[in-house]
Amino acid sequence: MMTGTKVFIIDPQGADLLGSEGAQAHLLPSGTEERQRVVNNLIGASRRGLREIFGDDTVEFGKVMSFFFG
Repeated sequence: MMTGTKVFIIDPQGADLLGSEGAQAHLLPSGTEERQRVVNNLIGASRRGLREIFGDDTVEFGKVMSFFFG
């Protein structure tokens, strides 16, 4: 069972963002406890933009809403 803050990533890289060593690496450097905590508590990700999610993409909208409302 997961404990702590649950994470749902909305980013063009999706969950791959956590494996990235690009521009985001300074936020959660690999090998750090913080990054591992995010990885452990990741429950979903979307590569779609917010306009798509809250527009006409009902599948992605459902994924995001299930994050907030279980």
